[in-house]
Amino acid sequence: MEANLATQLESGLSIGSLFWQADWVVKGVILGLVGASFVSWAIIFSKWLQLKKLHKEADLSQNAFSQEAPQYWEHTRACSWTMPFSYVICLLTKEMKRPLKGKGKLRRVHHLIGAYLETQRDYLGQNMSTLASIASVSPFVGLLGTVWGIMNSFRGLVGATNSVSAVAPGIAEALFATAIGLLVAIPAAVASNRLMLSIQSYMVKLESFAHVVQASCIEKQGEDGHGV
Repeated sequence: MEANLATQLESGLSIGSLFWQADWVVKGVILGLVGASFVSWAIIFSKWLQLKKLHKEADLSQNAFSQEAPQYWEHTRACSWTMPFSYVICLLTKEMKRPLKGKGKLRRVHHLIGAYLETQRDYLGQNMSTLASIASVSPFVGLLGTVWGIMNSFRGLVGATNSVSAVAPGIAEALFATAIGLLVAIPAAVASNRLMLSIQSYMVKLESFAHVVQASCIEKQGEDGHGV
């Protein structure tokens, strides 16, 4: 037994050997962390692509509105919920054509815009709690595998020669679980913070744009003599 352990130490411990020689609990921890890593990277890439597309649409809609504002209300634009800036314009364009007048229309516009902004904020926040949970929990899951592996290593000393070669492979396997936990947690934590900042920046931009469009809507109503 000791000769085999000594041979492992001399030849080096590969990642594959660390996994296959680990206790079944440690293997389960490592597999769970690898699965969490796949989930976190899927969320990161999908959310990054989503926000990239939304920021591009925001710039295009803002530029189009600033250049065409006087003529923008002449026809109803196609509404697409997946294009928030265009949807805000579409929503207010339709509201302008409703027969409701006075404070009733103004309250309705405020309510619709507020409700849409909240819905959009919730939509953009989907899966972000999962990403944050992976970032915060993964190190502790890896630590659980490490503690369990170290306990097994010291239990293996019973009836064995007390030497480094008797416990070193087991401790290496146990520490491998912590390393995997950190490799999963660090990218998830960094990406979670960056994505949340991007979402907050986008929502501030969308809310400001909604107020600008709403003010333009009220001004247009006043020019047409309908009032709001």
